[in-house]
Amino acid sequence: MDILENGLHSLKNAIHNLKQLETAPESDREYIIKDAIIGIHHSTETIFKYLVKEKQELLIFKDLNDYFTKEMKFKLNNNGEKSKSYQGNTITYMEAIDRAAVLNDLKISKIDYGTFDKLNKLRNSITHHEYDLTEDLVKYLIAQVLTIVFPIYNEKLPNFKEYIKEHKLDLKGTNQVNDLHIWKFIRHFTLLKKIFKSNQFIKKHKEDDKEFNKYLNGKKKERDRESLIKFHECPCCKEEFFKKEYVYFEAAEEVMYYGHCLLCNISLNKDDANYIEVTYGSYDSFLKLFKKDIAILKDLLYMEDLASRISSEDASVINAFLDDDEISGFLLEYLEAIFDKALFDVLVDECYSINYDSSELDDAVAWNKELEVSEVIDHIHEFDVSQIKQMVTNCTVLQIKPEISNTAFNNAIEQEFVMNTCVGHHYPHTNEDVTVDVKITFKLDPSIFNEIIMDNQFS
Repeated sequence: MDILENGLHSLKNAIHNLKQLETAPESDREYIIKDAIIGIHHSTETIFKYLVKEKQELLIFKDLNDYFTKEMKFKLNNNGEKSKSYQGNTITYMEAIDRAAVLNDLKISKIDYGTFDKLNKLRNSITHHEYDLTEDLVKYLIAQVLTIVFPIYNEKLPNFKEYIKEHKLDLKGTNQVNDLHIWKFIRHFTLLKKIFKSNQFIKKHKEDDKEFNKYLNGKKKERDRESLIKFHECPCCKEEFFKKEYVYFEAAEEVMYYGHCLLCNISLNKDDANYIEVTYGSYDSFLKLFKKDIAILKDLLYMEDLASRISSEDASVINAFLDDDEISGFLLEYLEAIFDKALFDVLVDECYSINYDSSELDDAVAWNKELEVSEVIDHIHEFDVSQIKQMVTNCTVLQIKPEISNTAFNNAIEQEFVMNTCVGHHYPHTNEDVTVDVKITFKLDPSIFNEIIMDNQFS
């Protein structure tokens, strides 16, 4: 069994273990979870080592100095022959992530990297029976790792799609992944509402400097009265008024906490801490990155069975944070970006079906300029329309206000989409084959979406 086969075998077993949880008796669940964690960790480490090896085999070894020293000694003692049996230690899990990402130019975000690190710490803590995550959180972490690595494997591993199909490992639409997306959406915006409320609270107090200083001094006295308690910098207001009520430790190091801030009045609970620990890794990372993380909503909009997976309890929590005006504003930005991206991806294929005017191409070559083309699209593939319709329907399922969804959708279909490409052309004046740079401006005919617009989704 070679290194890739080994990694895929562990991946297959881990996913099968994960799927067993849906029907496993309570007595077996902890063992299944443990095996799934170990399997996902081993498969990720092994497959990423394969990605390193494919670029430069030597880089799977941890100590390159040791390798070259021993190889040189072998050459000197064996008439210049090269050793074929070096047995040095290979790189660790996180080293494999680092090297594979750099060598293969993998698209791994800070959140993705933090997820890999969290899996590594969880795997290490299992050997000491010290992990403190619930079954649901472990499932979410595993599902999150898999949603990161699958696109990488699809691109980099030979015949990966066929392997997934053969062994029934496709995760799209599974309970594990769908539940992860719903949980992330709810926790993300629930925490965001707390932060917005806290910011508004401080902003209101600061409108009057005299009153704010009075408030601040009062809170300082309140803090001083609790002399036995250490106060920390609040992740929200950045002042040292935060009282940690619970702290998570891994390998004797603090990794997460929750509690209450005397100054800005934010209260972070266990659910908030668990969400940050499994996803962003720190409150600071969340505050820096949440505006860009449109996948929180995008993943839900593509979910076919969303309506059946949203419980009444979920709906109640969602309704609570959707009432916030600031949340509504961010949802509008998220939705516009999601619809823009979906329509842009549809229009990319249209670039290849344009019939260019030969005389315009000749002119572009003669003047060494970019060809500018404008196209109005009055038809797109039925599958693409159904995907857009699914997204629109799920906006309603998520109880997003119609005026927000309507505005985002209309803004997306009414804008111009600009794409840059190039086209091959035979230039008759020099009898040469040349490449012409092309700037294409697409405009969508809104009538394409009449059925969606009129179908009670955006009435």
